[in-house]
Amino acid sequence: MEARSEPGCLAEERQVPDRSVDTYRQERYVVTMRRGYSYVGVLCMAMAIASAGLGGCSAKDDEPAEDDRQAVQTPTEAEGAGRRSRLGGRQLDFDANDGANATGGVMNEPNVQALSLAPPEHGTAVAAAPRSRAVADQAADGLLAEWQAMDDPAEKVAFLESLRQIGQEPPRELLPIIREALEDPDPDVVLAASGILADYTSGEVLPLVERALMSPNEEVRMNALEPLEHISDPRVAGLYVTALEDPSEDVRSLALEKIGEREDQVQLDVLATAMRSSFEDVRYEALSLLEFRGDHASVPVIIEGLRSQDTEFREAVHAALNFLFDQEFDSYDQAAAWWRQNSSRYDEDLVEK
Repeated sequence: MEARSEPGCLAEERQVPDRSVDTYRQERYVVTMRRGYSYVGVLCMAMAIASAGLGGCSAKDDEPAEDDRQAVQTPTEAEGAGRRSRLGGRQLDFDANDGANATGGVMNEPNVQALSLAPPEHGTAVAAAPRSRAVADQAADGLLAEWQAMDDPAEKVAFLESLRQIGQEPPRELLPIIREALEDPDPDVVLAASGILADYTSGEVLPLVERALMSPNEEVRMNALEPLEHISDPRVAGLYVTALEDPSEDVRSLALEKIGEREDQVQLDVLATAMRSSFEDVRYEALSLLEFRGDHASVPVIIEGLRSQDTEFREAVHAALNFLFDQEFDSYDQAAAWWRQNSSRYDEDLVEK
């Protein structure tokens, strides 16, 4: 059979099999990937332009690579109806008709042409940024409308996968789509949505992380932990604590691994709670991480472990204090009093002065 390719999209050409083999889902996958790339491409470029105010682009920086120049000069007849918009020398092809159909006419030719990165005329940068923001909002609205019109779970999964192909942190305008996807009744759709969370580094994604941590799917809960290590928001501590009380040992283990990669107040707050966890594995790993951290702030948290009702764990805390200070204590009160009197003898790394 003849292979069908979709011109003007960023994905590799996809083969559509004979209609006798699950034709509907395969064809909808191709259409979804194409539309997803088109919308996200427009959205990302508009966001980039709005952030930069269209400033700082020189004619030299905007010079296309040799392959790109040739592609612009010699488009095929099949691509003739498309419009090319360039961002940082990278070519994104958009079919003007496809964009208009998907958004009900919003993504028309003037809006696509408005994305040009040519240096602005004097005094036009301020006006151009709001215009680009409007284009971004229109593109986000088009994506949301496209998403809400879908019923087939396979189509939704393909759509969500296309959102991960933009090669950078997804725009915040996509968060409403991810939120709806996390509440979808189909587990594959929820899993695909949770995979997008890892690409975010902004605190705006935290409510979606909280939602994903409540999923019955262990893999979704593990995906929810991925963005937390890049976010400095203090609310992250509460989400880590939630993960440390997860019934799955794998989820708890991943949470501890992510916490171990931090050395900030969030880590300290989480470990202080973890020392009182009902899970033995969490308590012992928290003690190990505090001992490894080995700074002034960690000492009172370690000493708190002497209040534990678990005799074996208290012995482990005694061993940690003996390792750090070569001191033995009979009780929590004795250890706490000693540290109050002697903390000034040690530098921040607990090396005796």
